[in-house]
Amino acid sequence: MVFASTIGSAMEPRNVNRRFEQLRAAAGLDWLHLHDLRHAFAT
Repeated sequence: MVFASTIGSAMEPRNVNRRFEQLRAAAGLDWLHLHDLRHAFAT
């Protein structure tokens, strides 16, 4: 389980994407996609 909810259960993939989009927009990173994080941590 990579993403857990506040009660410890697995998060629905739609909710993970929705939250990531909110955080990305708030940070002003229009070019960043969730999959990009995988590559950033692999290097």
